[in-house]
Amino acid sequence: MSPFTEAVLELLSLTDGHSEPSLRELLEARRPVEMQIARLAAERAEPSDIEAMEDSIVKLMDHVGGDGESRLHFDHFFHYAMGRAARSELLAYYQHQILQGITVVMHDYFIKQEDPDVVVDLHRRTLDAIKGGDLGQVDEVMDEHLAYLERAVL
Repeated sequence: MSPFTEAVLELLSLTDGHSEPSLRELLEARRPVEMQIARLAAERAEPSDIEAMEDSIVKLMDHVGGDGESRLHFDHFFHYAMGRAARSELLAYYQHQILQGITVVMHDYFIKQEDPDVVVDLHRRTLDAIKGGDLGQVDEVMDEHLAYLERAVL
């Protein structure tokens, strides 16, 4: 085995004992992943993707005053539809891992404290920016979208 290969294997072994990420790490990872997903969705979304995101917003609105678990489901459904619209399986995978980690840590916040009207508004404006295709507008609304949870928990 070459010294280079040994060094690479040694570096890789350092990551084997990875612990569960902190909420701060999850939110820090979420920002670049979701920003890029939204940008790609603005460039690559097909009509069926737009329809799926619209549908998630309608269903989220239908559950604003009701069951928190359903609201959380449709909140995530929007993000996953946006991930599919980006046409990047790897980014969608990272997005899922990050959202899953955040949900485990913040479940009660999403169910009991998060303002669903704000979430609906953020999703609507995010979708409008994606449909418009202006990457500057996408960045602006996604910054606000992501900052909402970041401010609430950090």
